[in-house]
Amino acid sequence: MQDIVRSVAKVKTWIRLLSQLTDEELAMYGMIAKDQHNVEFEHLGAQILVGLFAFLFLAVGMYEMFQNGITGLAALYALIAVIPSFWLLKKFRTRRFWNKHCSAVAQEQIRRTTIADGKTD
Repeated sequence: MQDIVRSVAKVKTWIRLLSQLTDEELAMYGMIAKDQHNVEFEHLGAQILVGLFAFLFLAVGMYEMFQNGITGLAALYALIAVIPSFWLLKKFRTRRFWNKHCSAVAQEQIRRTTIADGKTD
């Protein structure tokens, strides 16, 4: 429970920091966040291929385990499947991280425009 409270506090602090940026700094940070998000989509074909490779080795390892029990070969197949899965998980988490930053920047820009529109009325 304390981890959730700390996480929420960190998010609120970070959003408060975003509100302290000037419009130019916020736009620049939004461009950086979007660029980092796009970097994680580079080599998408390789990511898909590695995912299929990991799934194939996991399936072969499971087949080996069901046929012959837990053997060294089944463990080897599982290990070969797990190693590239960590890379895919890291890519996924980093994409999600930068996507949250892009969303927060967009929300802050919307908040600023609604405040500016409210002041002109």
